[in-house]
Amino acid sequence: MNRLPSIRRWGVAALTGVTLFGGLSIVGAGVASAATTPTVTSALETGASATTLPGTTASATTGAAIVLTVSGTPTVSPSPDVITLTLACPSTGSAEFASATVTTAAPAAADFSSATTGVNTAGCSTLTLVAAGTVPNPVITVTPSYTTTGVTSQALTISGSYSTSGLASTTFGVPTAASVLWYNVSSNTPAVTLGAGATTALSPIAITDPSGINANDQLVTGGPITLTLPTGDTWSGTPTLSAVGAGPSSGTGSSTLGAVGTGSLVITVGTAPTTSSALFTISNASITTTTGSPLGSQHVTITAEVANPTGAVTAATGTVTLFTNVSAGTLLGTATTIYGADGTADGTVAAEFENAFPASNGGNRNVVLATDTAYTNGSDALAASYLEGTLDTGLLITPSTTLGADAKQALQLEGVTTVYVVGGPLAVSPAVIAQIEALPAYNAGGLTTTGSNIKVVGPIYGADGTAQGTAAAIATYFGTAYGAATFPAAYTGTGGAYNATTGSASTTAPTGTVPTAVVVAANDWQDAMSIAPEAFKMRFPVILAGPSTDTTLATDAQSALTSLGVKQVIIVGGQLAVQNSVETQIAALNGGISVLRIAGIDATGTSAEIANFALSTAGTNSGLGWTAGNHAVLASHADYWSDALGAAALGGGANAAFGTEPIILVENPTTVGQYTTAELSVLAGIASPNQIYNLTVLGGPLAMPSSTVQTLLAGL
Repeated sequence: MNRLPSIRRWGVAALTGVTLFGGLSIVGAGVASAATTPTVTSALETGASATTLPGTTASATTGAAIVLTVSGTPTVSPSPDVITLTLACPSTGSAEFASATVTTAAPAAADFSSATTGVNTAGCSTLTLVAAGTVPNPVITVTPSYTTTGVTSQALTISGSYSTSGLASTTFGVPTAASVLWYNVSSNTPAVTLGAGATTALSPIAITDPSGINANDQLVTGGPITLTLPTGDTWSGTPTLSAVGAGPSSGTGSSTLGAVGTGSLVITVGTAPTTSSALFTISNASITTTTGSPLGSQHVTITAEVANPTGAVTAATGTVTLFTNVSAGTLLGTATTIYGADGTADGTVAAEFENAFPASNGGNRNVVLATDTAYTNGSDALAASYLEGTLDTGLLITPSTTLGADAKQALQLEGVTTVYVVGGPLAVSPAVIAQIEALPAYNAGGLTTTGSNIKVVGPIYGADGTAQGTAAAIATYFGTAYGAATFPAAYTGTGGAYNATTGSASTTAPTGTVPTAVVVAANDWQDAMSIAPEAFKMRFPVILAGPSTDTTLATDAQSALTSLGVKQVIIVGGQLAVQNSVETQIAALNGGISVLRIAGIDATGTSAEIANFALSTAGTNSGLGWTAGNHAVLASHADYWSDALGAAALGGGANAAFGTEPIILVENPTTVGQYTTAELSVLAGIASPNQIYNLTVLGGPLAMPSSTVQTLLAGL
C-alpha cells in the first residue's frame, strides 16, 4: 500500500498522559487538574420508564425521576459545585423545565437539594442544582416537570454537566426521561428503497391515536385521517385497513380507504375513541414515484392530518397536522454519528462500545482494554479485533497510568464483569489493573452491583516488548479456536482481484475452507483499522509482520503463523506496507500458505478494496458475501487513528441494528479523496441487498464535519 503522508491529526481531542503499547511509549502533556472534578453517572429511577407528555399543555406535567450518582466529594468553597441539566430545543415547538423536586440519598445533608430553572436565548431550558454540603459521593434524585407547546411526537433530549470552581466542567449523558406523544405513525423499519418512476410495496403503516392527549386534538367520529404523499407521487396497490379500538373494528364506521391512484389516502373514522387508544393499520399499500423524482439524501414522507373537533380548526372547516411526518421510503442517504460527548478519544471509543452493546439489551459482561496513547497508533487495540470477535465484545481505552473516566463509566453502565487487558505494563500499568480489580461489578444499566468486583484477565502482551509480540500473543491466546474461510475467485487477476498495486500474492487459492489469518504492517494502523470488522466477524487473527520497512517477517509473526497452523493469509496493503519478500516468506510456511493481498493505492483505496471484498457475492466465493447491515458502511478518516478503534464490533455485526458494515476512509476531515469517491458509486450501484445508501460516521464534527458527510451521501 502507498501510505498517506506521515501526518498524524489530533482530531476530536488531544490525548493526554503516556502513550504505550506492548513495551513502547510516547510521553505527552497531561492535564492533572481534570482528575479533581467529580464525575456523574445518570440513569432513570429503578423501575421507571420515560414519561409520555402531551404536545400542548396548559400546565406542567411531571416526568420520570432521574438518578444522578456523583463520584467524588462536592465542594462549596470558594464557590459551590453546580450540576446543570440542559433540555435541548425540540425540532418543533418549545419545551421547558417548569420546576423540579430534588432529594439527596443518605447521609441526608443538604447537597444539591434545590433547583433553579431557566430558559436560554434559543428557547431551550436549563435546570441548575447547587451544592450546599460536602457529603462524598451523593446520590441525587431529580424529578422534573415540563411545559410543552406545539411539540410533535419526539423524545426530549437532556444533557448534563458538572462544574467545579476553577476547573473545566465535565459532561455526562442523561437517558430519555420524557417523550412527547401525539399521534404516532410508523412504517418500514428499515425503510424500503424507492426508485424514480418505480412502484414499491411498503410494510404496514401503523397509526396510533394515544389516550390522554389534549382533548381538543382527539379524533372525530366520521372525520378523516388523511395521508398525503409528496407532489406527483401516488398510492398504488390494493391497500386494506384494520383498526383496534375505533369505528372500523366495531363495524360502526367505514373501513374503506380513499382512492388509489391519488396522492392522498383517507381513513374514515367510525366511533372515535375518547380515553382509550386506537390503532389503525394500512396493509398492502405501495407508492409509485414520478419519473422525475430526484435521487439524493432525502426521504419520501407521508404528511398525516386529522380533523380537530374544537378550537380554531374544526371538522367542518379544515384539518390540522397532528402527526409527525413518517418516512415511508428512503430515496438514498442517511447518516448516524457516534462519538464521545466529552470530545475525547476515550469517550468516542466508549460510545462505540455502548452502541455495539446497548445497556438496554443487557450490555456486555466482557470487554477488551488497551492504552489510549500511542504514536504507533493503537497497535495493541487494533490487533485485538480478533480477541474482541472471539469474546463477542468490544473495546475500551484508558491512559496508561490511571483508569480513565470514560472507561470507568462504561464498565459500570455496560455491566462488565471481566476485563481482558492487552499490552504490557508500560502500556497498561499495574496501577490501572489494581484500580479495575477494586471496582464493584454492576448489572447492565449501572444501577445495582453484582456483589463481586471486576475480574482482570491478562495482561496479554509479547515478552519482547514489541507491537509484533503483543499481536502474536493475542493471536495465539485461544490456540486454534479461530476462523476459517474460502474465497477462491478472489485470487484471480494479477496479485488478486482486490489488489490495485504491484504487490505479489498467490496465484491459486487453497482447496476448501482453511484456517485464515490477517497480516498487517506494524506501523500501518489505517490498514488494521480497515480490516477490523472482517477480523471480528470472521474470527481472523491479526498478526503484525513488522514495520513496513522490514524486508523479512518478524520472528513473533512467523511463530504465530506456524503455531496456529494457518493455511491462508490475507495481507492488507501494497509493497510499501508489506514487501514482496515478506509475502514470499509467508507463502513458504506450514507446507505452503495461500496468500491473498488486498491493497489500494493509498489507505483510502485499501479500505475501499476491503469493502468490496466483504460485500462481494459476484462469481463463486469471490468475497465474504456480507449483506450490509441497514444498507450502511462505517466511515472515518485516514489521518488519525483513535476515532475508529471501536469499528470492529460495530461493523462486525455485534449489534443487529448495525449489522455487518465494512469501513471506508476519507483522506482527512475535509477531503474525501479520489479513491473513496470512486468507491461511493460502486457501493451505490451494487445489487440489493448489499446496496449502500447510509453511513455510520465514527468521530465527532471536528473529525467528520457535516459538509464531508453530505459529500459522502451525495456520492452514494
